[in-house]
Amino acid sequence: MSKPFKLSELDQFIGTQRYYRMSSRVVLTDGTHYLAERVGCYWLMDVIASYLIEARIQDWFVLATLDVQQSEGLVRLEDGNGHCHVSQAIPHTDFPFAQVRIYAVWDGEDWVLMLPSEY
Repeated sequence: MSKPFKLSELDQFIGTQRYYRMSSRVVLTDGTHYLAERVGCYWLMDVIASYLIEARIQDWFVLATLDVQQSEGLVRLEDGNGHCHVSQAIPHTDFPFAQVRIYAVWDGEDWVLMLPSEY
C-alpha cells in the first residue's frame, strides 16, 4: 500500500530532467508526470492538452486550474491575467485536492505542461 499523497510533495520539482510525450504537440515535465502517476489524473492532462490544441490558443503561456468542490470539478484555461480561454465542468472526480494549478508554455514546438515550481 502506498503512502497518502500530499500536495506539498510537488514542491520538490523545480525543473525537469526529461519530458514525457502525451501527444504529438504536448509534453509533461517530471512534476506533472509525477502528479498524473501518483494521483491518477492523466485525464486532467488530457483535458488541458485537448483544449490547447483544439482551441488553437495563441498565447505562449496558459494557466490551467482544476477546482474541486463536493466531487465536482471545473477546469479553466486562462491567460494568467483573468481572461478565460475555455472552461469545462467535470461532473464527477475523485481528485484529492481542492485545487491544482498547471502552467502550459509554448516552447516553439510543443506545449509543455509544468508545475508552477518548475516554471
